[in-house]
Amino acid sequence: MPWALAKDESKSDRLKTVLYNLSEAIRVIGVLLSPFMPETGKNILTVTGAADATYESILSYDKERNVKVGEAKPLFARLDEAKKLEEVEADLFKPVEEAKEEEKEEFITIDDFDKIKLKTAKVLAAEKVEKADKLLKLTVEVGSEVRTVVSGIAKSYTPEDMVGKTVILITNLKPAKIRGIESNGMILATSDDGEINIITTHKEGKSGLEVG
Repeated sequence: MPWALAKDESKSDRLKTVLYNLSEAIRVIGVLLSPFMPETGKNILTVTGAADATYESILSYDKERNVKVGEAKPLFARLDEAKKLEEVEADLFKPVEEAKEEEKEEFITIDDFDKIKLKTAKVLAAEKVEKADKLLKLTVEVGSEVRTVVSGIAKSYTPEDMVGKTVILITNLKPAKIRGIESNGMILATSDDGEINIITTHKEGKSGLEVG
């Protein structure tokens, strides 16, 4: 308690020792905090007059350092307890209807859905993408057109699993380069804890049929 020592002049030497050890301990704390809380660490070091302190410098106390303390400001703003409790209570006791309104799903219109072109596509060939554990390169037939599609289903399906399947393909998706391969479309699938399930037709039918 340096404030108590300061009241007794006979303990001035002891006060100096205490203040020295406190300032050095705070310097070390400031340096160690810097990687995790850069601004906080910087503020601590600036106030204690050790803005240029390095990691090497904390291996020992600096007996030659003359400390000039700067203007001290709170490192963290104090929470307004009453206000915070009001906010928590307001959220807990929010009217049910109001809560439901906030959780309401955002709907789309039929016009939005019409922008997505879905067609059946038959997988003619499939192979793993080199150096990509999750990717398969699929060659698919969409009516009279043949496309290449890269799909992240290799953890759940082998190339042999895919050949001959009739899948649902988004045909008007902007082409994308994936691992150097141009992918033209996306097959529909579900995911359950990492397990991929592609969406196929119940009966094998023609490719290129519109889905809607």
